[in-house]
Amino acid sequence: MAGDKWGKIGFFEPDHSETDECVTVCTVHSRPITSIVVDPAESHRLFFTSYDSIVRQLDVDSRKFVAVWDCDEDDHGSLTTCSFDHHRGQVLAQRHVLNLHDHVLIPLA
Repeated sequence: MAGDKWGKIGFFEPDHSETDECVTVCTVHSRPITSIVVDPAESHRLFFTSYDSIVRQLDVDSRKFVAVWDCDEDDHGSLTTCSFDHHRGQVLAQRHVLNLHDHVLIPLA
């Protein structure tokens, strides 16, 4: 799996036959992907951050993307990275606003 600077995520599927495409590409964000995190407790949940200031969750089982946090990029800056807080069950996203960095804790359902 990899994210690109156009907001797309590519999934490599090595089990495909030689005649099938082995990479599935999904447009997830409108700006570059900055990080991809796997939920350590539920490995079917993946989280993606982007410079578009949105955190999206992918449920691999249902193949659905859901925005779990969104803010106005102009007012709140862009998300530069994220990690998973194991103890709280939250995604910790770092924002960059006017040369300053702060963190946002995103509770998960």
